[in-house]
Amino acid sequence: MVVPLFGWSAGDLVTSIKILHSIASAFKDASGARSQYKETASWLESFASDLERMKEYITENPGARYTKNIVEQLGRIDKYYGEFETYLQKYDKG
Repeated sequence: MVVPLFGWSAGDLVTSIKILHSIASAFKDASGARSQYKETASWLESFASDLERMKEYITENPGARYTKNIVEQLGRIDKYYGEFETYLQKYDKG
């Protein structure tokens, strides 16, 4: 089960990155309308990469000028990412 993120700690970012890579991989492996999933898979991988860079920056620069802004920005997407995780939970049976 996926746990909603509150505060986006470094551990939360790692979990989110893994989830995004897994979903992107599933889209790439989907049979049928593969071309429809290709763009979505690419975006998910790009988003995961962005989260990786944010995690590195926050971890390596906790007192830096932009760390607070990055954490605030992640807080803004928290609600929507939580809704996304809730949506995915119905597919998390296996």
